[in-house]
Amino acid sequence: MIDFLEKQLMRRISNDQWIECRDRLNNLPPIWKMGNGIHIVTGYREACDVLANKKISSEFIRKLSDEALRFGRIDRVNRIIKNSFALRDGVEHLFLRELVAPIFLPKQLQTIFGKTEEDAKNLIDGALEKADSIDIVEVLARRLPILVNCQILGLPYSKQDELRLMIDALVAEIEFDPINRNETELLNLIELIDSFKSKPVPRWLDPLVTALHQNRISELDFEATILLLMISGYGTATVGIGSSALNLFAQDQAFSKLKNGTYQTENFIYESLRLNPPVTLLSRSAAENLEIGDHAIPKNELILIHMGAACRDPNIFEDPHDFNPHRINKAQLIFGGGAHFCLGRLIGLHQIEASLRALLNYPLLIQAPIQNIAFHPYKIIQGPLSLPVKIDAQTMLT
Repeated sequence: MIDFLEKQLMRRISNDQWIECRDRLNNLPPIWKMGNGIHIVTGYREACDVLANKKISSEFIRKLSDEALRFGRIDRVNRIIKNSFALRDGVEHLFLRELVAPIFLPKQLQTIFGKTEEDAKNLIDGALEKADSIDIVEVLARRLPILVNCQILGLPYSKQDELRLMIDALVAEIEFDPINRNETELLNLIELIDSFKSKPVPRWLDPLVTALHQNRISELDFEATILLLMISGYGTATVGIGSSALNLFAQDQAFSKLKNGTYQTENFIYESLRLNPPVTLLSRSAAENLEIGDHAIPKNELILIHMGAACRDPNIFEDPHDFNPHRINKAQLIFGGGAHFCLGRLIGLHQIEASLRALLNYPLLIQAPIQNIAFHPYKIIQGPLSLPVKIDAQTMLT
């Protein structure tokens, strides 16, 4: 069984294979060492301990040579991605994080993102004006995060399609997806990033630009931080919206229970994300020799946190495979932990909630059996590829 899991974990697999792999992981110890030397964490408590441990490093990706790991074939794109503070530890990481943290404070939800619910409704309305059936993933889950990114970067909505092409090209590089590679859009992305060094920016980006001009951060730090702002909430928000919307149709009477308050919206979202974490695998390394529980991890060895298994840990979650929005213990782990706890957690939840509230305004029926909904085939980002629905004409008439 372990040989099977190692092969599945180390290659791109279908969603069905991934579910099988995840279910087998639940029968293993909370931490175990694979034959290739990587320590895989499947227990919830152990995953929390790893993420909170100051002896755990995120820098190992940056330390790998270009020959060992190249995100992109364009050297500058490769350098910018590897320099992201999401892959770094220590003082530099904290300083860069502090520069952008004001964007994500609760008080900014209305200042920067006050139009998100209106935007969600407008996206659905616009699609339904053209047809009585839509794909929620394409119409809403992939478009709303782009509008949010426009708000963060101070770009007009007229630039949303251009920004989406650039970010899609970047995602293709990071996921080693040769089919969707687009060097032209990557070069456009670099040009856009460079423009923030001299053009007027939204006031919430002022600390970052000021730090660059005062030489408190390097140009590469600046470029990598702008890039991280562009991409960090895109893929995860897309699958978060898609997975939560899927449960509107997969769970009995979910529409009415959300509308009448039987289900609290935040709990509904957390439970959707627990069952389908937007980021399925987190990678770390040991900066020193350490022990998690009774499991020893030598210095420099790699650690892979399997979020899909940890968030279904039966030691933490009763009936872990069941959808239960009334759970008291929400899976906060889905947003990471420790120094790398997701800065954009509130914005991600806000987008998903805005999407659900918008969808509740329409009498919709899903057009495909739930079991036939295709999921993203990659290991790191998981979520439905499409979610086709149509207007329920009978409900409209009554």
